[in-house]
This record gives sequence, C-alpha cells and structure tokens, in this order.
Amino acid sequence: PLGGMDVHGHAIPLAYQGAPVPKRMNQLGSAGHSVAGSLLTPDPVEETVALQTAWTENHQTEVDRMNERRGEPTLAGRPDARRPASGADA
Repeated sequence: PLGGMDVHGHAIPLAYQGAPVPKRMNQLGSAGHSVAGSLLTPDPVEETVALQTAWTENHQTEVDRMNERRGEPTLAGRPDARRPASGADA
C-alpha cells in the first residue's frame, strides 16, 4: 500500500483518497490568465504594464458610458407591435 498499514495490516486511508482525478490540463488550473507575448517569450514588463493601463482606461470609459445611459429610456420589445396602452382596451 502507498500510505502504509496499521497494526492489524489494514491500509491507512490516504489524505487525498476520493479526490477527483483531472482528465484535462484545464482542470489542473494551468489555464489561468495568459501573459501578453508570444508562445515562448512574454512581452517586456514595460509593454505589459502599458497594455494593462490601456485596458483599465478603456474599461473605465465603457463604465462611464454605461452610467451616462442609465438615465435614458430604453425600448423593450417591438415598437411596431401596436399594443394598447392599458389592459382595458384589450
């Protein structure tokens, strides 16, 4: 046995016994956030920082645009549906 035996000769349960066995590399957590660059070498640190800064600024711009649009009315459904304004006319 891998984990040894007790005084009676029974196998001692392993700490990871019953844990799921990963079938793909993604299940091991190897598919984390990718680093900018080519397959074999990452980009220089300065370029990576510049890319992250640009992404953050772009994200903030999009958030600001969404916040500005919150006060605007939005259309739902088809405008040409010609439904009555209240349920009484139906």
